[in-house]
Amino acid sequence: MKFFNELGFNDFYGQGFSSRWIYTDEKLKSINGIPEIDKCIKKLFAPVNYISRFSELDQFITNFNQYLAFDGWKVIRDKTEIKLKKAGEIDLETTEQKSIDSIKIIKIFAFGLVTNSSCC
Repeated sequence: MKFFNELGFNDFYGQGFSSRWIYTDEKLKSINGIPEIDKCIKKLFAPVNYISRFSELDQFITNFNQYLAFDGWKVIRDKTEIKLKKAGEIDLETTEQKSIDSIKIIKIFAFGLVTNSSCC
């Protein structure tokens, strides 16, 4: 919840609060297609959260970009800055299939379920 509150939401836990997965789905749907989704992605991949694990961050970005490419975008890490750029053509012949989609990646990071060496 803290992750999304830092993006401008003002939510709090209470009786009848939905599961984390449902909550995250709702929040992602509400920011999809507006500037807050860019902020979400940049926060998700902020290099400051990957001190001494930049190669791991770069791999997360590579995996995420395989899915983001279908929307015509890609994430670029330029040293300590995360940028979103228009993607080129998608080569389906070389795009490797992954078992986790971009929404699942955001869910995992948004709730701090990834530790130093664990992910997808």
